[in-house]
Amino acid sequence: MLVPQNFVIQTFFQYTKRPTYRKTTNTYAGECPYCHEGKSAGKKRRFFYIPEDDHLFCHNCGESKNGLEFVKEQTHMSVSEILAESGSHADTIEDLIKKSDFYKKANPNPLPYDSINLFDSNQVSFYKENKVVKDALTFINERRLNTAVNKPKALWLSLTDYVHKNRVVIPFYSDNNKIDYYQSRALYPEDINRAKYLSKANSDKGIFNLDKVSADIDYIFLQEGPIDAMFLFELTSSNRFAEFEKGRS
Repeated sequence: MLVPQNFVIQTFFQYTKRPTYRKTTNTYAGECPYCHEGKSAGKKRRFFYIPEDDHLFCHNCGESKNGLEFVKEQTHMSVSEILAESGSHADTIEDLIKKSDFYKKANPNPLPYDSINLFDSNQVSFYKENKVVKDALTFINERRLNTAVNKPKALWLSLTDYVHKNRVVIPFYSDNNKIDYYQSRALYPEDINRAKYLSKANSDKGIFNLDKVSADIDYIFLQEGPIDAMFLFELTSSNRFAEFEKGRS
């Protein structure tokens, strides 16, 4: 059973790092989502998709798949879900190739395309009838991200970005108060099953709340994720653990 090429290509762009299109050979190349290129991560692209043969292959680890197998494994969707989903995508192969021109370069954009500031009442008011915006605000309120002691200056949402669409975007500020990295958190079960968190493509990883680090702080702890870090209270010698678990509850 063949999966439409545009859906395989879209999956390729979403789940491989630094994807590119090679016009001369009509192939797609990116960092392998299975072996992650080992010690060559960030340097080599040895995972290829050959649409003509419906074949994906990694020249590093030897992983070999057809289009259906690749989409199933990366998206965790059933065959019926794949067929239903692939029929809903209007992007042509030409559209996807144009998008690859962006992803093969460094990503200079501080946030996903057309991001909405969910802490800005004017912007939220403009989108007040949008279901995704409502769901994002509900998620933020239920998780108390809008009142967390270490919340960022803003949380964002894009309704159009190719990769981070309909996900709450958490910005990472550098020590000069500029957004140089971000992660997005899925809102809906189908997206959580595919990837609960996604990071900014083609960018050096950042440290959440680096802009808040001060020489006056006695202890600095790195949390696994930014949401946990939002609820980490400042630790002092007199209050060593400062109700950390209470803040997360």
